Amino acid sequence: MSVESRCNMIALFPGAARLMILATLANLAAGACQAEWVTGVLYGENGGQGANPVRGIELAVGDRIYRLEYSPRFFQPHFRDKACWEIGAIWRVNVTYLQDLGELIDATCKGQMDEWAHEPVRLVQKYLDDLAKDPATSFLQLTASFRWKNSPEFEQYQSQAKDLVLSTNLGSGPAGCLEVVKVVRSSRTELQASGCFIELRDKLADLHFRVVQKAGTKRWEIDEIRIE
Repeated sequence: MSVESRCNMIALFPGAARLMILATLANLAAGACQAEWVTGVLYGENGGQGANPVRGIELAVGDRIYRLEYSPRFFQPHFRDKACWEIGAIWRVNVTYLQDLGELIDATCKGQMDEWAHEPVRLVQKYLDDLAKDPATSFLQLTASFRWKNSPEFEQYQSQAKDLVLSTNLGSGPAGCLEVVKVVRSSRTELQASGCFIELRDKLADLHFRVVQKAGTKRWEIDEIRIE
């Protein structure tokens, strides 16, 4: 059986079983799946709980975003710089295969950041912190674009946001529950807060953000927030 066929068969197993098989193969000199090193930007980090959780990261490589899995039981990234766990950190990773559900074997990070992912997340995280403390006054600290502030959509969001209830613990992963969905450089960054225990009138809700960089001042501004 070819290496490619063997790897494809392993990919059919559930996450925990697949990681156990790969951990065993890693100790064999022959027959293991070929791995590759790639450099990407951390767009999100999340995962399961329990005795043997399978965690995952969202890694942007070029124009694509991949979900890569790892089990802390077999491998846990350890970085000297805690900033490496922040969204926007640049990682160099070793994966079994670069596609969704590829297995993370190794990772390095020097603390370098991609500003088009990192700065928008910092801005949105600050707003969510203010919103969780006091929805009524959160708009006083909101860094919004002139375009959005003067749009009907802004008034609509204001009327809805007063009924939002946020948990003060926004996510279990090191990067929180925020993740980058799309980056169009020199234009916008799109993010979502999903699974953050946000409620709107007793129903779970997700928040979707668009962040832009103001020309001239280079200031980051929220250009839209949608509730779904």
